[in-house]
Amino acid sequence: IKELLGLRNSTPSRCQKVRNKATDKLNDVQEKLKILKGIEKTLKKLILDCEQNKTADCCPILENMEAK
Repeated sequence: IKELLGLRNSTPSRCQKVRNKATDKLNDVQEKLKILKGIEKTLKKLILDCEQNKTADCCPILENMEAK
């Protein structure tokens, strides 16, 4: 945001520069959200596996982490 505000006093093409920077930032945020959604999906699956495996001696979450 500081970088965008710094462009307010620059050249006449500042709107294009600001739009480009905002678009780049949006792309970064969307990529991070995609990664976080994948993590969320994996965690939900591991938690469900753990809840369905209450009587077992092993922990599905730990088994999955050890396998990687």
